[in-house]
Order: sequence, then structure tokens, then C-alpha cells
Amino acid sequence: MGRILKWLGIGIGALVVLALLAVAIGWFWLNGKIKSHMTLPDNNPEVSSLLEYREQVSAPESAINLSYELDLTQPGALTHPPEERRPWTRWWWPGGDVSAETACAQLAAFDAKGFGGVEIQAFAAGLDIDSDEIQASIRSFGSDEFNAELSEVMACASDLNFDLYLNHLSGWPAGGPQVPVDEGLRELRFSEKTVSGGREVSFDLPAPKAGFGDHLMAYGEMAFSHASPGADLNNFVPELGQLVSVVAAKKIGGKRDGSPMVATDTVELDGATAIVLTDRVVDGRLSWDAPEGEWVIVSAWSQPSGSAPVLVAGDSSGFVVDHLDTEILGGHYAYAFGERTGLSAHYGEGFTGFFNDSIEFMADRLGTPDILEEFESRRGYDLEPHIPAVFVDVRDNFYVRDVARVYAAPSFKLTGNDERIRFDYQKTISDLLVDRFVGGSADWAEARGLLSKGQSYGMDLDAIQALGRNHIPEMEQLYGGGSEFSLKLAGAAGLLYDRPVIASESFVWSEMGYAVSPARIKAAADKLFLSGVNQILYHGVPYDSDRPEYAEAFGEMGWHPFHGSGGEFNYSGNYGPESSIWNTLEEINTYLVRSQNLLQAGKPDADVLIYYPFLGFPSELSISEQAKDLFLFMGAMPDEVDRADKEASGSIPFVKLPEIEKLESTLWLERLMPIVKELDERGITWTWVNDDALTHRLDTLNTDQKILLFDAPWIELESAQALAAISDRVAIMGRTPTRQPGYLDHQVRDAQIADIMRVLEANRTLSDAGALQAWAKGNFVFAGASTVRRVTRVQSDDSAIHFLSNQSATATRVTVDVTLDEGSSLYAFDPKTGQTFKFEEASQGQVELAFPALASLFLIETPGELPGAVVYESLPIGEGISLTEWSLKAGTFEAELESPLVDAASLE
Repeated sequence: MGRILKWLGIGIGALVVLALLAVAIGWFWLNGKIKSHMTLPDNNPEVSSLLEYREQVSAPESAINLSYELDLTQPGALTHPPEERRPWTRWWWPGGDVSAETACAQLAAFDAKGFGGVEIQAFAAGLDIDSDEIQASIRSFGSDEFNAELSEVMACASDLNFDLYLNHLSGWPAGGPQVPVDEGLRELRFSEKTVSGGREVSFDLPAPKAGFGDHLMAYGEMAFSHASPGADLNNFVPELGQLVSVVAAKKIGGKRDGSPMVATDTVELDGATAIVLTDRVVDGRLSWDAPEGEWVIVSAWSQPSGSAPVLVAGDSSGFVVDHLDTEILGGHYAYAFGERTGLSAHYGEGFTGFFNDSIEFMADRLGTPDILEEFESRRGYDLEPHIPAVFVDVRDNFYVRDVARVYAAPSFKLTGNDERIRFDYQKTISDLLVDRFVGGSADWAEARGLLSKGQSYGMDLDAIQALGRNHIPEMEQLYGGGSEFSLKLAGAAGLLYDRPVIASESFVWSEMGYAVSPARIKAAADKLFLSGVNQILYHGVPYDSDRPEYAEAFGEMGWHPFHGSGGEFNYSGNYGPESSIWNTLEEINTYLVRSQNLLQAGKPDADVLIYYPFLGFPSELSISEQAKDLFLFMGAMPDEVDRADKEASGSIPFVKLPEIEKLESTLWLERLMPIVKELDERGITWTWVNDDALTHRLDTLNTDQKILLFDAPWIELESAQALAAISDRVAIMGRTPTRQPGYLDHQVRDAQIADIMRVLEANRTLSDAGALQAWAKGNFVFAGASTVRRVTRVQSDDSAIHFLSNQSATATRVTVDVTLDEGSSLYAFDPKTGQTFKFEEASQGQVELAFPALASLFLIETPGELPGAVVYESLPIGEGISLTEWSLKAGTFEAELESPLVDAASLE
């Protein structure tokens, strides 16, 4: 998940302290200390190749079908949904320190509270227990004894008809102590050498040097090791590199700085003089008759990143597995879940599938040994003469780039088309991740009757396509501030790639441990539903150990990995027996299962698809001034103190960075916000559409869905051609794209795009909100602006299920204009009370609805008769109770208020 780990913040912040240390005790000592944190740890055991664990299996006759059609006419269909529609919870285990008896009792308690599934995530977070025996038990995760206990828990899950998913192993990203370093995640690195031409040059190619990202991660590891001795984050292993390419080009300007902490030292080369020299290397030695001039020879290497998964419950962390090698990945899954574990006996019964958390790599620049072949196959031209342009420090490092918002300048400049080359490279990495990792995971699962779930975002990739390649796309409410803009990545994946179930890690916010109320949970669930999510996954519930050492270490609140006496974090939430929420869960989950029952039926629908032109989603949206006004942004309820992340100020000692205020994608989203608000306020539904869906999935969509190009900086030619074929459904607002993002034949293809866009622009250009609403509205629209929002599902019997929620703490009334199909009737269903209402014939076509604060309601258009329906009566809107005298006391803080209660965070 996209959590901002406190220890990494400490690591980067620790540079201030390190600056003082350098003065006090000397830079050479400090530099040596830093380098020691880049080397492979001594506690990694010798392990076999993961390829040895690969299995050959016969695929099941058919894949698991998650599609669901709801017979609305059956008694109890709405009020008593099947257990399969219940919410799930993330279930945190303290590594291997679990007993099947205790876990099975907790599963039974989950069942009684209305849960229908769990995701088990076992790791070593916040487990500061002073017991060698318990620490050894925590580190026993993955042992034969642990797997035997887990097998018993799976049997209990089967008896309860529970869905049970496993994390790939322990910690994240996928990996562990069983991964040899040379089968770990690989990255593309470079080395360089400057030579004078006019002579024969011959030398051994230098190995890459540790760079900006390596040093930043070493600082982080130094800081983290104080809290977790022996912890490993990243390692620099050039000795295991494989040569990919050698290119020479004349130097124009720039100079490499002697300090690795300078991220602005771009060296400029003359791209027109680039010469590929790879075939002139023999046994690592280059021999070349260099022409006159000053030449820079750039060698590209694919080497293991040496990055480790975090919070692994083991004697060592091991390494993140190579996500871009399907064979190695298959061995990894066989090691984790295959015949050797004994867990295969539960495939499909007690063991539903596995999940992968968000993509949080610590690599500099992902790359594979076959990157040149894959690039040419996918992008249509030879990368090798341009390869120096792709090198950008920390380009694929989630923690440095996304969390710390630290950006580096390119290592080389070749031509004015470098950004196009870099886009094509990133798109190729995106393709490989989707095909080899996300697709490879789904294929491995499907062959065994399992399901693969994934939070396939966190770096610059086509997140919509990646999410759609999972059997179940999964989002999280923490990422991107929990805005609808990020949550709808999963909603779009469900709609565009026909994924009926769309999950989200839910009710998780920073700085809100034990501060979540039932009202906030309901509001957050509604926001997820409105974004297209239809499967809630609580974040989460800890394993409730009955061992006395836990009570001694953690007190009556128990162990909670993301908040509490043993942890370094403050995230919501613990929704287990120790929390104030536990006793309300039956009521909350009744609301959720009734809602999910309707929202998993049929298929998602949207009035408008908005073209999303970027790779990746900017997590820096959490600092946006414009975004903080979004409902429940960063978890803030209406009238709460602004909870948006604060942008870091000041400089980092030793570090020199380019001046980048915000990413282009962030600025684009900020410009889009008032546009989608105009749609939302009229009940017009929207979600994203990506290039892959435009070129490969348009024929699977409803023919009345409209597509909006808003202020797009570029578009792929194939996407433009697809839009030209359905021009009557396309509108343009803002600037019109006139170019492609990539390099191949760009002058010709840019001109073709410009021609297509001129036609589309002449056909329909929207200039204001009124024109947008008039074009976008369908057969269901609000008569005026409202704080109520809508999402819709459609069934094969032509039933339409509309979920409406008031995203405001103020009661409101709304008039809905709805055009019913002949023979259909309109009903309302209140998932909170279970009441069903029917609208009188005379009122159909326009209905008046009343919504108390934060209330929700389903409107159902259907040709069938819903049993037990009574004539619709508005939900009561009262004035509420105003309490104006309050006494607050928390520790040493006291306050007397003679006014309505405000957010205590605003009091001084």
C-alpha cells in the first residue's frame, strides 16, 4: 500500500544530522559508513534457484466466473443478500507466531460480525516483544510448522464458506529470503568513460557506480537500522550486471559532479553522432577506432537492484523477486503456495487466491536483459542509439520519488526528443509489468483454480490496464489522498476490462489511528462505491494473540502493526475487538453487504469516459490545495481541519535537485477538478479511459457511452483513429492534442493526429459547463446542482441500479429526471433500513428525493416487480440537535466550549 513509512522519512530527514556528523567526525568515515549500507548483508542464506520450484499443472476446465446477476423479484433479494457479497478485512498476522486454534476462533468471530473474507498479511511490524522464543516464532513464517497451522486455518475458512487470500509471502513488494540476489528485481544502470578520438582506444568497460538513489537509500537504511538492527533496504551489486549496450556520442557540454548527491549534473551529447559499439566488446573489453573529437562512451547494464522487501518476518529480508521474469515469478509462487507447502490441498476451498500490494519498488530504473528486443518489438524502433536518454536517477523508486517527492534531472541529454524516448521506455516497462507480473500472476493462479488480486499502481505504468489484468483489481483509500480521481483507476479497470468485482483497501488514513467513527466508515464506503468499488476490504484487524507476552508488551489495546506502543506508525485502523468500532460492525456490515449485493450485480456503467493520458498517477495530489476541498480528502469529514499533506520546505543537506514544482499530471488533474464537479453535481457519471482500452476494448463498451478529451497534452495515433471512428460520441474541451507522446515516426504521426483532431474539434467542442452538461447527460440526471453523487450498474434484463449518496453534512433535496424503458418501474431501496419503495406511476419521469446528511439510497429501474415495496416516502430531514456547551479533556489538555463542537485539532 502507498503508506509513507516513517522510517524512510527519518532516513531522508537524517541528512541534516549527517551533515553535522560529516563536519564533526570527517567525511571519509561517513562515506565509508554509507557504502557499508550498500553491500549485501551477511545474514542472507545460500538458496536454490526459484526455477527449481516451478510446477507443471493442468489448467482447470474453466476460469472462475465472478459475474453476478441479481434476481430482484425474489423475496429477500435486497434485504438478505448471500454471504458471498459480504465485506472482507485485511488480517494482519505477527509473522509465524500464530496458532490455528486461536485463528479459527477469530475467523468465527469475523463471521458473526458479518465479514465474508480475509486477506492474510503476515509481517514483522511493531512487534517489539522482549522474548527470544516469541521472536523466533515470529521469524518462523513459511516454515513447515507454520504452513501446517495455516492449512488448518484454511480448513476453518472452508467450513465457514469464507474467502481467504494470502499475501504473496511476508512483507512487500513480492520477494523474501528464498529469492537469490541474481533472481531479484533488475534495473538498468550505466557506466561512462570519456575518451579523445583520432586514435584506437581499447579498455575494459567500467562497472556502474553507486549513484544518487543508492546513497539516499543508504541514508534511509542507516536511520531504519536504529529501530530495526540488521534491517536491509537496498544493495548495490554491479558485479552481477549483464552488458546490454555500448554507445558512443560526442560530448557537447555539461560535467558529471564529483558528489553522488548532485542530481542536476546532466551531460549533453550530440545525438546525431551516436554510434552503437556493442559488437566491438569482447570479454568486457572495448576496442574502437575513435574518430576525432571528445567522446563519451556509455555502457548500459542490467543488474539486480539488490532491493529488499520491507517488514519481512524472517531471519533475513532476502530480495524483491524479479517481477519482469515470468519463469522466476512462477517459481516464486510455487515456493510460496505450491505442492511443497501442503496448501495446494485447499485450492478453491479455503484458499481462494493471493494478492499483491501496491508496486513500491526501490529501484533506480527498471530494466531487463532483453529490454532492447522487447522495446523494438513493442515500440517499433531500435532503442540502442538513444539509450543514454533513458537514464534518470530514482525514476522508479517509489519511496524517493513518490513519497519524498524528490526528482532528479536526466543523466544525459541527446536531442529535443529525449522525453519521447523516455516515454516509450516507460511504456515498455509498463507493458512488461502488465504482461509478465500482473498477467503472470493471474495466469499462475487461474491454472490452479485460484484468483489473483492486485493493487497494480505505485509507479509510472498504465495503472488502468494493469489493474484490469488482475482477476480482481484492488485500490486503497490512502493513495492519492483517497480522492475519487485515484479510486476511479480501479473503477475504470472494472468497466473497461470486464472485471465484475472491484476491491479496495478501505478506511485507512494517515495520523488517524483509533480516530475513526462509524459515520466516517459509512461516508468512506459511500465514496468508494461512487468511485466504482464494490468490494470493501477493511484495513484491518490484527491477529488477537492470547499469549501473555503480547498483553505485557502492548497493554489492553493489543498489537496493532500501524499504531500503538510497538509501532512506528499512526494509521487507521484497528477494527478488531479492542476497538470502539467492533460492537458496531454488525450494523455497519449489514449496510455494506446490502449495498455490495446490488453494486456487484451486472456490469458498471458510466455516462462519460474521460481520457487519461498519463502513465502512473501522482501521489503528490495529497498536497494539492485544490484537492483538499474534495469530499473526505485525506479522510477529513466536512468541517474538519484541513488534513492535506503539507509540502516539504527547505533543502536537504548535500543534495542538489532540479526545480520541479509539480508534475504535469498533477497540474492536469487540478485543471480537471472543476470540470468533473459540473458533471457530479448533475448526477452525470464518469470514469477514466486509457489508450489501451481505446484501441482494444471500444467494441466491448456501451454504444451510448461518450468520451471526453479534456486538455490532453498528447494522444496515441491509434487512439485518435479509434475516436475518429465514433466521432459522434466524442467531445473536446480545453486544448486539443496535436501530437503523440512517443518517438516512432513522430513527425508523420503527429501530423496525422493533428488532422484527426481538427475534424473532431469541428464536430464538437465544449466551451463551458452548460455545454458539457447538455452533451453528457443521459436518461438519468438531476434537474439542478446537488451534493448528491451517483454510480450505476446495469443488468442483462435491462435493470439499472443507481446508488446515490449525499456527500455533505447538510441535508438536501434533489429532483431526478429519469426516462424509463417501456414496461419498467422505478423503486427505491434504503440499504440501512432494508425498506423498499415504489414510485407512483404519475410521478415517474421526475421524482423528488430527500437526503439527510451523508445519507444514501438506491434507485432501481426494472421490468420486474420488487416484493414488499410500499409507496415512497422521503427520508425525514430534521433540524438536528445543537449542543453548545462542551467540556473537553485529554491528558493535560482541557477546554470549555460554549459553541457547537468543532474539530479539536483547531483548538490551541
